[in-house]
Amino acid sequence: MKAILRPAVALVAALAAGIAYAAFNSNWFDVLTSYGTNGVSAPTSIVNLTAANAVDEGDSNNTTYTLLSAPVSIVRRTSTGAIDTSFGASGYATSFENSANAADQFLALCIDPVTHYLVVVGTSPDSVTNFVERLLPPDASGVAALDTSFNAQGKTPGVLLLETVYFGGNMGCTVTPEESIFIAGPNGAAIAGLTLLKINADGTADTTFGSGGVSGFQPPNGHVWEGTAIEDNSAQSTVPDILILGDTYPMQSSGAATAAVIAINRCTGAPDPNFNGNGFLSASMIDGLTFSAPITAAITDSGEIVGAFIVSTGTPTVDLIGWNYPLTASDWLTPTAQGMLQIPSGLTVGAVGAASPVRQSGGSVLLSAQDSSNQQALFALTGDPTLGFTVGAASVVKCNVAVPNVVGLTQTEATTALNNVGLVVGTVTMKSSATVPAGDVISQNPFAGQSAAPGSAVNLAISTGNTASGGSGGGGGGGGGHHGGGAMTPLDLGVILLLALLRAASAALDGVRPGRSARASRGGLSAVHASKPYWRGR
Repeated sequence: MKAILRPAVALVAALAAGIAYAAFNSNWFDVLTSYGTNGVSAPTSIVNLTAANAVDEGDSNNTTYTLLSAPVSIVRRTSTGAIDTSFGASGYATSFENSANAADQFLALCIDPVTHYLVVVGTSPDSVTNFVERLLPPDASGVAALDTSFNAQGKTPGVLLLETVYFGGNMGCTVTPEESIFIAGPNGAAIAGLTLLKINADGTADTTFGSGGVSGFQPPNGHVWEGTAIEDNSAQSTVPDILILGDTYPMQSSGAATAAVIAINRCTGAPDPNFNGNGFLSASMIDGLTFSAPITAAITDSGEIVGAFIVSTGTPTVDLIGWNYPLTASDWLTPTAQGMLQIPSGLTVGAVGAASPVRQSGGSVLLSAQDSSNQQALFALTGDPTLGFTVGAASVVKCNVAVPNVVGLTQTEATTALNNVGLVVGTVTMKSSATVPAGDVISQNPFAGQSAAPGSAVNLAISTGNTASGGSGGGGGGGGGHHGGGAMTPLDLGVILLLALLRAASAALDGVRPGRSARASRGGLSAVHASKPYWRGR
């Protein structure tokens, strides 16, 4: 099905108004007819609601998983859109997750492009606790064991409870090429805004992102945010934002939803100021068309923002719109390109609140949909690598990292801990310590929790133990036990002479010969001298 372009009158009118259209390639914006049947995958065999889709970006076969919410299960499809009947029970698996509570709800699914591990995000039955599970790749039966290296020190390794962050509804997630996990969703407040959480590969919060690993955005004018679809823009090296797709609406007026996209800097957690001035783009109406939800978006290296939006009025269609990037708040209503395609008859895209888009290695985009029988299916659009829709080209973005706390670790352990986050050991200084065992780290610089660029050096002070302590005195001769066993100082000789004179005086008073007293007192002198090392520190 070819794209149905808008009438040439619109272009002529735009040119007359002085609008500069970018050199934009819209050929990708079409139905991928080679996928499934005319761009629509095989439907699920049961009526179900889609929670999320995920494609394994590291798999050239474009294996796709869809998380179904009622009952909780996953279905696996091949690159042609067919159900993979070699997986689980005829393509379905209901025991893939490892939740201890059968009532847990799973709402988001994403795949690590490096390890191929699955990440699922959900909420507990009390609806106030969210959790994250990381699972090893499912076996042929559909069972996936917990990855115990994730949150390894937690109560249940492989499972992370989000005890200080709560999402008030559906959630979405993505795993970037550097294996950071991003989770997005409404924040649960009365006037909900967006919450975006960044988790390191080991299950710890990335404290260099936002505030303690948590960022967000509150839509203007007191509007409510809803939306969970995350687009990882890492295919573009110059603008590696995280894009979150959804809609906003006035409080208590959910029927007046407006399509919106939020762009967040993946390193700092700050809204991208080059994305409509404040990181928020709301495409309510352009050229008389009203948009209800975005289905995919990207910022290209060639300097364009590209978005595909569902048109909420008239015949079900999808509209492609482009803007120049950087985009200032004053010119966002000036699109640089348009195009429109017809959604196949009987198919509803994003019917359950989110299109949950995923990009395949060839650049095509898969969207959640429901057919006329309310069965879940995927709808495929063609792709163009020049627009950055090629996930296979995703690049690792080197953000600053939080310096780990290595005080108290051995030098080897500290080196490993620093290397694991992309840092190196700098200058090593050896220092004595009466409290830190030899070989352990006494202090570090930069300190734990500080932000450092990848490859930065952390200087360490390593304990040599309590090397300041002196030797104990030996019994016997009057000179035993002097400092360090070396030559006596003038002070030592003076003390010994004074003690000898005192003993002689005492012996004379007692009528005892001095020589005998001296012989009898040698051990006492040695003992006193050793037990009271009063010369130390003088």
